[in-house]
Amino acid sequence: MEELVWIVTIIVVVSLIGNLLAIVKNYKTYQRFKHTPYFNEALVGCYVKFRGKVISPELHQCPLSRKEVAFYHFYILGYRKHKRKKPQKGTHEVSTALYSQTTGLFELLDTHNRKIAVSLDTSPRVDSNTILTIQSDTLPSTTLLEGYPYKQDKLTKSFERYEYTAYTLKQHTLVTVYGRLIHKENRYLLTNTYHPTLPFKIEVGDQLSEKIFWNTQIKNKILYLVASLLALWFIYGA
Repeated sequence: MEELVWIVTIIVVVSLIGNLLAIVKNYKTYQRFKHTPYFNEALVGCYVKFRGKVISPELHQCPLSRKEVAFYHFYILGYRKHKRKKPQKGTHEVSTALYSQTTGLFELLDTHNRKIAVSLDTSPRVDSNTILTIQSDTLPSTTLLEGYPYKQDKLTKSFERYEYTAYTLKQHTLVTVYGRLIHKENRYLLTNTYHPTLPFKIEVGDQLSEKIFWNTQIKNKILYLVASLLALWFIYGA
């Protein structure tokens, strides 16, 4: 019985340490986004945030839904089976970017009537550190859509399936953007950071990711930490 108690204790303690380290790490990340400075003309070259409603002088037709939107980023992925490298056995699925298209710029207007442009750099493809937490739709298919300028060398591979994904923003949607502030052609833009800890983020809502991050990555782990401490107290204090 004592051996079982020790095994349970070791498992709980290891879990406690792991959760404590995760809480510290996630809290630092939360604080970094929480204290990101708001847009200011003096912060050119810095990581800033901007919150406002989407305004666009013209609307665009989304390739996937055919609906009119203020902004979209559309891309096509092809999936095929690839043999694993030795000593691993079997196959795994890999994706290849076949096509991408974006409307490029869209503008935001905040409550103080300050305007800023947001520029998503997609050449040759979206930066892996970029986070898009906006409306998205994905259509799986076993056939390739016609009418797009695919690179023929990529189509020589035998793809088993395809995915068509579109990220969209409607006119007047409230959006929070984190990015690198630059000044170009007499206007201010927020754009890609190419930085893993300070990612370019476009999200719907009033800094919604901060609230979600707190609840899922910190608050829940603290509750688990308390439950683990109570479990230890029950084992040794009862």
